[in-house]
Amino acid sequence: MNTPKVSSRCIKIKPDDHQKLQKLREAQTPLRQKFIDDLKFHHFSPITREKYLDEVLRLAAHYWKTPIALSDEQLRAYFNYLENCCDYSPSTMGITHAALSFFYNCSYPRDMPFLRIYRSRKTFSIPEVLSREQVFEILANVHDERYRVCLILMYSCGLRASEAVKVECSDIITHSSLLRVLGKGNKYRNVPISQRVLELMREMWKTHRHPVLIFPAYYIGRRSQNKRCGARNKPISTSTLGICFKSAMKAAGYNGNASLHTLRHSYATHLLESGVPLFTVKSYLGHRNINSTMIYTHCTAKMRQDSTGAIDALTQDF
Repeated sequence: MNTPKVSSRCIKIKPDDHQKLQKLREAQTPLRQKFIDDLKFHHFSPITREKYLDEVLRLAAHYWKTPIALSDEQLRAYFNYLENCCDYSPSTMGITHAALSFFYNCSYPRDMPFLRIYRSRKTFSIPEVLSREQVFEILANVHDERYRVCLILMYSCGLRASEAVKVECSDIITHSSLLRVLGKGNKYRNVPISQRVLELMREMWKTHRHPVLIFPAYYIGRRSQNKRCGARNKPISTSTLGICFKSAMKAAGYNGNASLHTLRHSYATHLLESGVPLFTVKSYLGHRNINSTMIYTHCTAKMRQDSTGAIDALTQDF
């Protein structure tokens, strides 16, 4: 059984709870294995399985008891602690609720009335979006070719960081200028890719010539004059890519709250501003629900300007 990755979310946790959580992550019990098996049988994605397991382990670490020994009142107190002491965001609380609901409804059926009562708050926020000029200026400050081309691919195809780093040579459909992308839920989608980006990828690939990966990780040399070299049989780290992007933002003089995912947001917004139909953008992004794509209509400056012109036209004869 593989030990799940440590969650990358910045969550406040007591030092003692953190030490206990680390021990629980390394432990293996029949109950834990059953929960993992149940998550697989339900066909959750690997990332969802990791998050759900981690939430159950956090609950066990907090009380330092097996989850099957906890009462409904203890569960209520735990959620109160997360919301009021740990400042969990509504989305994170939703993940916690979903994970514990699955555990107590499916893996270890037990009546926990509080789980039926609790509802996480729904929030709406407009994502950060960069202009075309800002994207160009930031990426121009990425001096490592492997990272720079990966970031360009993310923006030009609207990829998630996890999707971009795993692109393989066989995913490029050259004759039709398409890129096959393995997205959430292990589902493939085809995304148009420009000839210019294909050229950049070919030139960059020649620097390492890995037989499978387009963006393989570097070997880290021991000598200071040659810290990165060659190509390993695994893709570059998304966290390292994120650090590279943040450094480029700083070098470009951009002080916003952009992240790697902002490139995907910017791609969708710029396509809509260029007149690409909403449902086409939905297909490119791999969204299941059109509502996930419609959020970008709130980000388009051109659409806001067009609507202002339309409103002015309504009243011009008065």
